[in-house]
Amino acid sequence: MDTFRKTIYLAIVLALSLITNPINTHSSWRATIQKYPVEYGFIALATTCIVGKLLYTYYLTNLASSPSIINVATELYTQVKTDLNDYYSLYGSDNQLSDDQLKEKITLNNNRKYPFLHYNKSLIKKMKRFTAHSAAIAYEVKRITLRKNELLENNNSYLLGTLASLEEQGTQLLTNISQTQQLALLLKDRISEFDEYKNDLDNWSEEKKHQWNYKDDSIWHNDKPTTASQESTLVCGNSAAELIKDFNLNYY
Repeated sequence: MDTFRKTIYLAIVLALSLITNPINTHSSWRATIQKYPVEYGFIALATTCIVGKLLYTYYLTNLASSPSIINVATELYTQVKTDLNDYYSLYGSDNQLSDDQLKEKITLNNNRKYPFLHYNKSLIKKMKRFTAHSAAIAYEVKRITLRKNELLENNNSYLLGTLASLEEQGTQLLTNISQTQQLALLLKDRISEFDEYKNDLDNWSEEKKHQWNYKDDSIWHNDKPTTASQESTLVCGNSAAELIKDFNLNYY
């Protein structure tokens, strides 16, 4: 309850400071606020941020039960460990392969139309998933740390060992994810330098370019557009294809 009381006290102090600001007693609140818009805006913003932060801390340390925190963290850690194992089973040895060996592996293990493009795309998906995992774990570690400190302050040893263990596991998982993402990034950048990848990207972009253009030339009745609107349509189609290519050059 200490955190909750601090929140209430601070809110009262800020409110009193707002009320006791020099104001004209014959003026309305609206006129006063209009007279000092910046000052009142800063006071309102500071009050919102501080009270929100304290209420958030109070929720983490008091409203969320220890068993609930433990269950959520345990489920999250299990999923993250599974995803890490999946990554290393698929790509774990790829960083150690020579260029020729890596190209052979990609070609043999991927029967899709653009194997090198899809390989890099799958790496990007893994990296995005690990980024989400990192944010979730950091949040849970913070909850665990706050709850553990709360138990220590109150001399409450209930589940303290479990919380300490989960805190350590979460910190280690964050390190593992960071290292894995670095390996994945190195691998992605390496693949991007392969001629095979660049050919896949060029062919994919050309395919998309054709999809943007009209497939049935008969709608023009001849080989050239007959109106300014039709000519604009063709130009837009080509520009869109170039934008797609530029986007993928950066994205992949």
